Amino acid sequence: MKKLKKLIPNFRSPAYVLVGETARKNWWLIGINLVTNLVSAVLEGSTLGVIYLAIGYLTGTDDPGTDTPTNPTIAQILAKILPLPPEQMFLVLIFGAVVLQIGLSVSNYVNKVSTAYLSAKAQPYVTGKVFERIMTFSYGCVSRYKVGDLVLFANDAALAVDLQITYFNNLVLNLSFSLVYLVIIVRLSPILAGAATVLILAVAYVQYKLIPRLRRVVKRVTASQVESVKYITQSIQALRLLHTFGTQPQTLTGANQLLGNIEKQLKKRAVVLYLPEPILDTLPMVALGILAASAVLFEGGKATILPLLLTFLLALQRLSGRLKGTSGTITFLVDNSARMVRLETILDQRDKVFEHSGSEPFRGLREDIEFKSVSLSYSNDDNFALKNLTFTLPRNKVTALVGESGAGKSSIVDLFIGLYQPTAGDILVNGRPLADYRLEDWRRDIGVVSQDTFIFNDSILENLRYGRPSASLDDVVEAAIAVSCTVLKERCSP
Repeated sequence: MKKLKKLIPNFRSPAYVLVGETARKNWWLIGINLVTNLVSAVLEGSTLGVIYLAIGYLTGTDDPGTDTPTNPTIAQILAKILPLPPEQMFLVLIFGAVVLQIGLSVSNYVNKVSTAYLSAKAQPYVTGKVFERIMTFSYGCVSRYKVGDLVLFANDAALAVDLQITYFNNLVLNLSFSLVYLVIIVRLSPILAGAATVLILAVAYVQYKLIPRLRRVVKRVTASQVESVKYITQSIQALRLLHTFGTQPQTLTGANQLLGNIEKQLKKRAVVLYLPEPILDTLPMVALGILAASAVLFEGGKATILPLLLTFLLALQRLSGRLKGTSGTITFLVDNSARMVRLETILDQRDKVFEHSGSEPFRGLREDIEFKSVSLSYSNDDNFALKNLTFTLPRNKVTALVGESGAGKSSIVDLFIGLYQPTAGDILVNGRPLADYRLEDWRRDIGVVSQDTFIFNDSILENLRYGRPSASLDDVVEAAIAVSCTVLKERCSP
């Protein structure tokens, strides 16, 4: 039982909660999906029933004039509605089967389109949610991740949820059709249905044995892919440094080792992922032979058995196809489970620290800024970057922080602009803790020139007015001139 529970995903996990939230927002598409699944299953069963009757009329076993019709009730109803000779009734039923098949095709088309629409709405929504979650982390929390890792989280989230929705729809569709085929088979012959049950149990056993192994393999594949993406992203960001020290060959060697590990894991995945296919392709053919022999032995003479046998074998052949589809869908759901588990790691709040912002609006500095017994530990342990620091930043005066590298100047600035919260102590602004104010208001009045430069992939103009998107071109030019005069220490003309 414990082993079986491990095969079932945790639907209360953050990743599946997000899937459920996405589904609720698009309930009407889910409704279309369910309705078309039901309609398709009913039409499929009806088609097989009509074919069964048509074969019966063609062979004379369902002629209402015969002494032992195999289904006298339906045959007699049809005879009253359409009093036609058996040959013409056969053609009418075949035409009816074609019409039902057209309806089935339309229903399947609507089902696939609604699934694609759901996927189209879900992908950007999920990506946005993951990006929003990353943006709400505190700077200290988000800085624990590598850039490549965060990019992969945002990109893989949409793919993971999209595949989960698609595979789940396929699973429901295949199970619905399989149920219809099973009902038909049981109605045709309970004895032969027992043999079909053996086929189903064989398929279930194959899945049961392979899923745990596949789950382990896909976890290793995902882990290898994540490591390679982080390494390659980091190397691209450090291209200037690589060229400066001439370490491109070593970097390529490291990347090739990681990519080689991915190749190795993907090969293992392929062996397990596609192993059920030859087994499931062989089992139905073996079953068909056994069932055909069983039908001849247990179901009577050749004249009466022909409609039964043909319809039964057709239903069984389609059932085996749906069982194969169900097996493949379950396999791919397990293959996608590693992405879902990885998605959970970014959505789970238990090990995350979120950016704190107070509710009080900041409307300007009226008093001095005070640091009172402020301590900061980046790792929340006994290793302090700042400890029991107390000083005042006077209002309307210039204060310079001077010290050797590692003395804590950057840490003070990080606390001042709210990138980190003090481990102990308070920063008082207008006599109130800085944590009481809305960070957005506080940072709007602060200008920061970082020692780490970053240029957005945009025009120079947009980079210059990034902090004030509403600034006019004249404002930007004026600010640029003022900065250049300050840096070059030249006198600027009024």
